[in-house]
Amino acid sequence: MSSEEKEPLFSEDLTRGLQFCLRCGECNLHCPVHRTLQFNEAYSPRGWVNLASMLALRDIPVFIDKIEHMYISVLCGRCDPPCPYDVRPSELILRTRKELIDLGYVPPLEVAALPRKIRTNLPLFEPAAQEGAWSPPEEGGSSILYLGRWVLNSPEAAVAASELAMRWLSVPSLADSRPSCGEVLRLAGYFDEAREELESLSEILRERGVERIVTACPEAASRLSEAGLTAKTLHESLSDANVVDEKMASKKFSRGVLLVPDCWHEGANEAMFQILSEANVPVVYSKICASCGYLVTYNARPDVIERLGREIASQAEGEGLTYVAFVHPAAYSAVKAALRGAKVRPKILDAFQLLLQVARKA
Repeated sequence: MSSEEKEPLFSEDLTRGLQFCLRCGECNLHCPVHRTLQFNEAYSPRGWVNLASMLALRDIPVFIDKIEHMYISVLCGRCDPPCPYDVRPSELILRTRKELIDLGYVPPLEVAALPRKIRTNLPLFEPAAQEGAWSPPEEGGSSILYLGRWVLNSPEAAVAASELAMRWLSVPSLADSRPSCGEVLRLAGYFDEAREELESLSEILRERGVERIVTACPEAASRLSEAGLTAKTLHESLSDANVVDEKMASKKFSRGVLLVPDCWHEGANEAMFQILSEANVPVVYSKICASCGYLVTYNARPDVIERLGREIASQAEGEGLTYVAFVHPAAYSAVKAALRGAKVRPKILDAFQLLLQVARKA
C-alpha cells in the first residue's frame, strides 16, 4: 500500500457494496423522506449511500453531523425494488449504522440511549405514558397477545388492541413490555443487542409454554416467526375472526379513512383494508408507509417525522378524509408525539382504536 492509499473505514464487504451503487437515482424517486424534504439530494437514498461511501473511503472525516445524517432515513425499504442493480440502499444504510457503532462512533444522543431505554423499560421518547396508564389484563394460557415497548408511549392503542384480542380472540395480553422483539435496536444499528433481546423474549415465551402468539406489531410477528415461534399479527387474526359486518360502520367514518400501511408486512395491510371494507368504511392507502424505522428517526430527528406526519395528514385532508389510521402502532406512537400540539384537521388513530369503534358488539 502506498503512502497515499488509505485503509477503508468499513469492512471490505460493505465498502464493496457501497461502490456497486452507480448513483443512477432510481431509488430517489420512491423515497418519502426525499419527497417530503423538497427533493433535497442530501436527504435521499442516493445521498445516504454516497455519504456512506465517502466515509468508507475516508474522503471525509467522521463527524457527529455525518453520523446523525445516517439516521434520517426511516428505512421503509421502498428504495430497494427500483434499483436496476439490486444494490438494496436500505440495507447499505443499515449496515453503515452498524459498522459505525462497532467502530466506536457514537450516534446521535437519543439513538445511543436506545439500548438502555429498552432494557430498563424507560420511554423511547417524551411525552410518554405516566405510570399506571397502561394496565394489561392478567397473562395466562397457551395463547397470548404480545404488544411491545410502544405501549409506554401509546397506552390508548394498547388498551384498544387488548380489548379486541380478548373480546374476539379470547387472547390475554402479556403483562410486561420487556424484553422487546429487538427490531428497533436492529434498525438503529445495534445488531448484537437486537439479537439478545429477541432471544430473551423467545426464551420467556417458551418457558411459559406459549404455543400461539398474536402480536399487535407486524415486525414483531416476523421476528418471532424467524425465531421459530408461532406468531401472527393481530390484524390478520381479527380479519380471520370476522369481527365486523356490513351494518356496523359508524356514520362518522362515512367520509373515509386514510390507511397508512406498514412498510414491510403486506399481510397486516391487506387484513386491515379487508376489515374496514367489509364494514363499509371507504379506505384509501396513504402514499407514505410507516414502520419501526419511524421510532429510530424520531429519536435522532423528530422534525423529519413531524414533516412526514404532516404530509400524511395533508393527503387525508386533500382527499376529504376525516381519519388517518396507522397499521403499525409504533409508527403511530412516533407521529403522534411529533405532531403533539400541531393543528392538523384529520383525526389520527392507530388501526386498533379505529377497529374498536367499527367492530360489532360482542
